[in-house]
Amino acid sequence: METPCVQHEEQIQKNARKIAELEAHASFKEQRIIELIKDNKRIEGKIDKLTESVNKSILASVRGDSDLTQRVLALETKSETQEKLLKEYEEKAREQRDEDRAKTTQYMAAIGTVIGVLSFIFAYILK
Repeated sequence: METPCVQHEEQIQKNARKIAELEAHASFKEQRIIELIKDNKRIEGKIDKLTESVNKSILASVRGDSDLTQRVLALETKSETQEKLLKEYEEKAREQRDEDRAKTTQYMAAIGTVIGVLSFIFAYILK
């Protein structure tokens, strides 16, 4: 027959084992929480770097868009200027051709008149 002291002793040892197991479990959980906190800080640092990188990319894109817009505007202005100059050149060339044709027509008429007069002179007067 067991005495109450032996039962208490067994119960104390049993409780001591359970306490030891719980302390080991709590220690493991605490260690795991510390590791998770470290991982969380590491991940937050990476997220901060990634956010900074994305912000820099966005700023570069905005600047690039601005530069691209300026370049497009410059090219459009250059194209419009060249088209305007080309139209002016075409108009001047057309006017010059018209003047040249008019002069050529006048010369041809003068030559035709001179030939006609000379033909008349040679045909009727010098006979």
